[in-house]
Amino acid sequence: MTKTFYFLLLILILASCSKKDDTGSDDDMILEIDLIIGNWKPIKQVDFFEDSTSETYNYSTCQQQSRYIFESNGIYDFFNYNTDINGNCVITQVNPEFVEGVWEKLSEGVYKFTSTYFNSDTQQTEIQIYTSDEISFIDQNRMQWRVNTNDIVNGVVREYYYTEFIKI
Repeated sequence: MTKTFYFLLLILILASCSKKDDTGSDDDMILEIDLIIGNWKPIKQVDFFEDSTSETYNYSTCQQQSRYIFESNGIYDFFNYNTDINGNCVITQVNPEFVEGVWEKLSEGVYKFTSTYFNSDTQQTEIQIYTSDEISFIDQNRMQWRVNTNDIVNGVVREYYYTEFIKI
């Protein structure tokens, strides 16, 4: 019985050890998955002002139906919901209309978004390229998207704001 125990222990130890393989095979490569990949729901926006104050705006239940979807193949899509004049929660219709988007990680916290829109007034396709100011991940299920700005809100300079999202 003791020999059997030591034999099983030896097999367990040997099985848990791995042989280092310097061949660079695919089995040894670690696939890094970008944290931005997934379906994201906006939950709040926090504004930061020049006078060192901040203001938090919690998204309504309707607005939280909005989705930002980032796929592993570099494609993204988004849907924004707002309450219409009748009090119904509806997808926000805009012109130009979003057709498709492509995302690319440039460096830690910096992403480039190329968006294609169709303008129904001009019957033209428009392309917009946007580079994020900073996107950070509190954890794998919470993201903050910072936008630097120097606009005026209620008479005070807003230096930047971030929108916080949760992954669903």
